[in-house]
Amino acid sequence: MPWQSRAARACSGVRGAGIVFIGVRSCSCGANYARIFVRVNIFAPNKLCLEVCSVVGAGDRLREERIALGLKQEEFAQLGGVNRNTQGSYEKGERNPDTAYLTAVAAVGVDVLYVITGARGSPALKDLSGAEAELVDKYRAISNEDRDAIDRIITAMAELATRRK
Repeated sequence: MPWQSRAARACSGVRGAGIVFIGVRSCSCGANYARIFVRVNIFAPNKLCLEVCSVVGAGDRLREERIALGLKQEEFAQLGGVNRNTQGSYEKGERNPDTAYLTAVAAVGVDVLYVITGARGSPALKDLSGAEAELVDKYRAISNEDRDAIDRIITAMAELATRRK
């Protein structure tokens, strides 16, 4: 879950250590979230109230991916085949992107699995060639018994290759 410090302001420091909201809320940073919003106020000895927001939503992750690519909303929207307003509504969590959009942004390097689920895709699988990916797909399709046999064969072949070097 991405924790981000969004704002620091003076406060009395008297209130409770944390306030948790679940539902649609607005953060002091100005964003509205339609999923889960958690706000915790942490009171420091210097009487500053640090507001920490945690947002679980595809819009925030989509924005994070866009920024990581160094693109403005309008540029990113064009890559996805939508207008800037639609891109903004995706990032605010007001609308969900369709598969055509997700396919288009995946082609420019967006980790769509991360955007949708919050879990990063395996970088090792992204680096596979077409033939390697095909082998992985075939391996996944066979029975466990056949997988064990393939594992033994590959292990023996790798040992032989290592000895030859």
